[in-house]
Amino acid sequence: MKVSINTFYRETHPGAVLQAYALSRILKSLGHEPEVLAYARPSRGASTIKQRIMAIATRRAETSRQYAAFCARFLQESGKVYHSFAEIAANPPHADAFICGSDQKWNPGLLTGNRFDPAYFLQFGPAGIPRISYAVSFGGYKPGLEQESLLRTYLSTFNAISVREPVAQAMLSRILGREVALTLDPTLLLGDYSELLQPASDAGCYILLYSVQNSAAIHQIAQVTAAYYGLPIWSANGPLLPWKVLGRRIEERSPLQWINLVHGAAAVVTNSFHGLAFSLLLKKRVVLSPLTGPMAKGNERMVHLCDILGINQDVIPAKAAETIRSDINWDLVANRLAEHRESSLCFLRNALAGTQV
Repeated sequence: MKVSINTFYRETHPGAVLQAYALSRILKSLGHEPEVLAYARPSRGASTIKQRIMAIATRRAETSRQYAAFCARFLQESGKVYHSFAEIAANPPHADAFICGSDQKWNPGLLTGNRFDPAYFLQFGPAGIPRISYAVSFGGYKPGLEQESLLRTYLSTFNAISVREPVAQAMLSRILGREVALTLDPTLLLGDYSELLQPASDAGCYILLYSVQNSAAIHQIAQVTAAYYGLPIWSANGPLLPWKVLGRRIEERSPLQWINLVHGAAAVVTNSFHGLAFSLLLKKRVVLSPLTGPMAKGNERMVHLCDILGINQDVIPAKAAETIRSDINWDLVANRLAEHRESSLCFLRNALAGTQV
């Protein structure tokens, strides 16, 4: 079948692009023809002067160009680029099935006006086409009564629904009164990233610090880890101000460069879900520094992943110096990942076969 994937991917963020890549590869392996809907997440408003200065200082235009080049090379994108739900509704993609791909598509906090976008609930195209959500996330958002009513309306047209976090699973099951599955993030569903990996002369010569929240806590863990290995710290897209950077700042420009930074590291210190996920996929010693403040809701999916893989004590430090001395049981990780991959693939196969899930 031709399957149209609607997800966050037109972003300069490695996790967003690589989850679209992974889901596309999985669908191909199942014998389908995936196409990613070229729909950009609507802007939340005009950029400020500070944001424009930051864009220049970080050479965001060059990063955007390299991300677009990656997508053109590794993804089959729709021929038409859409800029609004109205455009999609007026001229929907031709497909045999529609899939809501993973990421925080159902988090209004990331969207214009803090409102659900009907495009991300597949409210377009002929009524008879199967609609599926795969590992979608609310990003910790808790809908009010009005939003719950809207969710019932939007999701009543779905043949199969799965989410990424247990809290979202319980919440949607209550709201909808139907079964909601829990599935792996697509990046974890795909086990082979060999076509993206490149040999490097500096492999194993650095500790990679990849953070989505700069904090004293993650810096302390990175310093302990670097001291244990006797290696320098490389900060991927760390703070722009030099005196805030820990170690060497690496300007990450593309998903290809990012995954190879993880691949070449001796160990990884992170507070990013995809930093954790790819460290585990590439069998890197990883230490997780939980997010704090308003971003703490992002810890749920990272802790859940560590829980199901049985590696909480090895990855989330009570004391960093003790944690880094322990080993990750890679056989356990492989066996548990295989188990959860099979159940997630079973969901996807049944959903695409038209089985109600």
